[in-house]
Amino acid sequence: MPSEPYRFKVPYDKLVIVAGAEPLTFNINGVEEHVVLLRDVSHAQETRKKLLLNLMLSESPGISEEEKQRLLHCVVIGGGPTGVEFSGELSETLS
Repeated sequence: MPSEPYRFKVPYDKLVIVAGAEPLTFNINGVEEHVVLLRDVSHAQETRKKLLLNLMLSESPGISEEEKQRLLHCVVIGGGPTGVEFSGELSETLS
């Protein structure tokens, strides 16, 4: 039995890494102004920062239940690979 069973080599001439496609907004009003599209690492970092800030703010003393619910409300739009993976990671992180 190999000591590293999940490692293997695949010879290639050129490597092309394609992380995804262009997000579709379907020209829905407000999308460009109110969403963070996950196109690259900086967008993921921005999303993480906003989520963590909202988690911290939701625990502030004296915050109303309505404001707490607003801060903790998150909608993932998109059922493609990025949206599905993000939803799973968010759920796992918050559990």
